[in-house]
Amino acid sequence: MRSCLLRIASSLCFCVASLLSQTTSTEVLGTVSDTSNAVVPGAKITLLRVQTGEQRTAVTDSYGNYSFPLIEIGDYTVSVAREGFKSQVKTGVHVEYQQKARVNVELEVGSTTDRVEVIAGEEEIVIKKATKRKFDLVEMVSRMPRNHKAKEERFGVSVGKEDW
Repeated sequence: MRSCLLRIASSLCFCVASLLSQTTSTEVLGTVSDTSNAVVPGAKITLLRVQTGEQRTAVTDSYGNYSFPLIEIGDYTVSVAREGFKSQVKTGVHVEYQQKARVNVELEVGSTTDRVEVIAGEEEIVIKKATKRKFDLVEMVSRMPRNHKAKEERFGVSVGKEDW
């Protein structure tokens, strides 16, 4: 009986400790675009944890996306800079346990010495619970626009026809 209680107690302690230390689904992510809605690859993103002053940096990929996975819960500031654009700072980004805070940033053309500061509000940041989503390539391809006629008119060729 005593060994059974000891096993239960140690299992309970292990579960509580693992729950308190988990940050696997906590993340700040987003997309950087310009005012014409074109993505901005190569932008430098700085994530500052307000409570500790800890900073992490990332660079947007070719689709303008960035991600800071495995972060601690708390308040953050997101700074974005790219040559040829005004830098931008978003404050008030709050992340809870197992949530993803999406912080999309729109950069304006200008000098990097110009700075835009945005204080985050409820409508600017979308918090989502962590969920798994299946990637469906067929669905993605079927949603792509198809405009074969315009290509034929521009280049004077027909798809699938041979002109001798």
